Amino acid sequence: MNIFQKKIGYTIFSMAILLFAYCVKPKVKSSLPHETKHISTEEILEQLSFSAVKAIQEGEISNLIVLIHPKKGVLFSPYAYIDEQIHPTLSREQISKYYGDSTIINFGIYDGSGEPINMDFKHYLDAFISKYNFIQSEKISINQCNKTGNTPSNVAEKFPGSQFVEYFFSGFNKEYQGMDWQALRIVWEKYDDSWYIVAIVKDCWTI
Repeated sequence: MNIFQKKIGYTIFSMAILLFAYCVKPKVKSSLPHETKHISTEEILEQLSFSAVKAIQEGEISNLIVLIHPKKGVLFSPYAYIDEQIHPTLSREQISKYYGDSTIINFGIYDGSGEPINMDFKHYLDAFISKYNFIQSEKISINQCNKTGNTPSNVAEKFPGSQFVEYFFSGFNKEYQGMDWQALRIVWEKYDDSWYIVAIVKDCWTI
């Protein structure tokens, strides 16, 4: 083998080494992975509560049902003070059945008159919740009652360990000087690592 052939062989060998080194060289990503945003419990409950209130307001009852506690169902109270003896608890199946039919349910008694609140399920939602369009509430709070009437809230006592989101209007008519305030509390409990509604409590000024 002459000198010229040796030089060619050496050159080819060197190029092969360089090519191999390039192929096995670890590849560096051009950008860092996106940082995952941590979502707080408060943010989760606000988002879920908005979905619940929106479902009620727009009559999309199936969107509400999936948020109801699968074991406990949901208690409906027209005023702040919860009394399981007079305020009904409905399961997912019952809500699906009663929404839109004429079954009369007793939801408690009217403040002041003491008359029974007897109406079908959809009529109750319309009269006590949808009427006020809580989606447009001026204030949304976590675990805070912005106002109370003569009937105190006992959510913490009836649902220990729960959390609630309150939708609040300070009033509608200036002549009433805030006595026509309205509040809606969506009460949540955790079950199988997910949050579910256990109570929907309406509140207002009471005698």
